[in-house]
Amino acid sequence: EMGKPVGTVTNVFLHAAGCRSGAKAKADRIRLTAAGADGDGQQEAVDASWGGHGGPLKAVCLFSADVIKEWQAQGHGIEPGSCGENICLQGFNWNELVPGARVEIGPVLLEITQYVKPCGKQKPNFSDQKYSRMLQGKNPGYSRLYCAVLQGGVVQPGAQAVLHVRTRGAQPYTENPCVVGWPKKKSLVSRDTLLGLALGFVAGVGLCRVLASAR
Repeated sequence: EMGKPVGTVTNVFLHAAGCRSGAKAKADRIRLTAAGADGDGQQEAVDASWGGHGGPLKAVCLFSADVIKEWQAQGHGIEPGSCGENICLQGFNWNELVPGARVEIGPVLLEITQYVKPCGKQKPNFSDQKYSRMLQGKNPGYSRLYCAVLQGGVVQPGAQAVLHVRTRGAQPYTENPCVVGWPKKKSLVSRDTLLGLALGFVAGVGLCRVLASAR
């Protein structure tokens, strides 16, 4: 794909049957639909008061194999899949994967919908248990990503992944008025001008009443 960032799927994961941790087990392939990865389980309800897991806007979780390797080099015990992701990608500048961008993997088209807010289940992945390093607001470019599945299909390790920021219908949410709302139009008349006109109108009405009463 000329001019578009290209990476590779390193691993795919599903939630192991009966597993109560946040980690997922390696799989040979995963089939994605709008509901998520077939056979993948969530421990919390979609409508949990704090936001929950799963559902069409959190159907798939992506993470960076390069970020994982960086943390491993720092002495942390994190492993691919241990953060609960479904797909690990390598070769991307992770800062470029933002909500509204799309990732194309063969027939599959994903739209990134939001950054994943980490919870205490991530503590065992880090030697100091400081999982806040996965929080986008604190450490930009190191967060997992939730995606919606726009076009389903099978994803397996070794597949090419193409990042679309403004192609294939992608548009960062921060630039999309349908998501963030239309910008407020600047008034063509200043506040002081409007105030002056209002005061002039009131004064004019008062003068008319005085002249009328003097007749």
